[in-house]
Amino acid sequence: MLDAALRKQAAGTFDEEYRIVRPDGTIRWIRDRAYPVRNDTGEVYRVAGVAEDVTERVNAVETMRRHLDELQRWYTVMLEREERVAAIKREVNDLLAQLGRPARYSSQQEAVE
Repeated sequence: MLDAALRKQAAGTFDEEYRIVRPDGTIRWIRDRAYPVRNDTGEVYRVAGVAEDVTERVNAVETMRRHLDELQRWYTVMLEREERVAAIKREVNDLLAQLGRPARYSSQQEAVE
């Protein structure tokens, strides 16, 4: 893993996110980037880098992901409810037809005025 990181640094493609545990036990997320610094002949003579705390962004993304999951669950529940309502409306129309009465609901599952 270290070899791969060093190759990425030399190529200028090192851009990693990882978490750290601080001495007080808090967890922070870090985005770490490194770039090669070349001399006049093009040789890498050092690597410069930037590490930044991206904990707030990571937490916001996770919160949005949880909210999206919740919305998808609700969407599924609502679709299932609509399907049940449509089935009940078809059953009502079928029963009315057996009694010789006009349908109460149209084929679009809306009340007939």
